[in-house]
Amino acid sequence: QLGARAWMNSWFVEASFAYRSGDGDTSDGKDGSFQSYESVDQFLIIESADVGMDWDTNVRSLRFALGIQSADLGGAFRDVTVRLDAALFRFNEDLRSSTGSMLVGTSDDAIGNEIDVSMRWAYDDGLSFHLRGGALFGSDVLEKLTASGDRSALALVMGGTLKF
Repeated sequence: QLGARAWMNSWFVEASFAYRSGDGDTSDGKDGSFQSYESVDQFLIIESADVGMDWDTNVRSLRFALGIQSADLGGAFRDVTVRLDAALFRFNEDLRSSTGSMLVGTSDDAIGNEIDVSMRWAYDDGLSFHLRGGALFGSDVLEKLTASGDRSALALVMGGTLKF
């Protein structure tokens, strides 16, 4: 993974490229794919293990982000982070079973393009709330896996964290 982040006061902008290899020959009895990072969930639908596809191998992506951190919006909203993320996700290798038969995706297919918006509000050091929404579109994988042939998906997550 290669990337950069630039800060301008409380604002930031990020750009990165990630490459996680796939298994070039699934029928040779050897797993040649990248053994994934766990808990990578920058993108709600494609990467999240909780609500998404948890796709973390055989993927390359070009990612961009823009946000503001520790914004003081007045009153109780004194520590707020708002972030917009966008990425293009593609396969590295054809998606095949352990016997070598073709599954849903080829290296020409798009896993999809995702745009996420997130907001985190820290009430104090022990209590924070978050709201995240994601939109996936242009997904050849979803089109081939769903009965309806949909190429898009939406997700919305709301929650909180309490630390003792």
